[in-house]
Amino acid sequence: MCGIEMGRNVRICSSVVFHTNNIKIGNGVWIGPGCRFIAATGTMISIEDNVDIAMEVLMTTGSHIIGRRDRRAGLASYKDISIEKGVWIGARSLIMGGASIGCGSIVAANSFVKTEVGKNILVGGTPCKKIKDLSDE
Repeated sequence: MCGIEMGRNVRICSSVVFHTNNIKIGNGVWIGPGCRFIAATGTMISIEDNVDIAMEVLMTTGSHIIGRRDRRAGLASYKDISIEKGVWIGARSLIMGGASIGCGSIVAANSFVKTEVGKNILVGGTPCKKIKDLSDE
């Protein structure tokens, strides 16, 4: 897998693109069709065990700080992404550098995540907000 660290029983659907090998994938992960993973040099996308990633999810560790008015995309900014065990990420969500999604949480479809999401909660929206707590079962 081109240098990507990958666990056992990982299922990757068609048209998934890894733009880098700075990615660590745990056991029992499912990655839906059309997903894209972009981890800039010096950053990492870490996906723990039993994570389900629906179709067309984008994870990218790079962004920009806001620049001057003549060029608003200022200096590049890079941060890691961490997805803990048992997470479910809904279709067409965008996970930005600096995001950390806690164990057992759900990210609703079409959500934008750029900060920390706690454990066992459902989040959704742009930017994502807590919708409700989830049971530990």
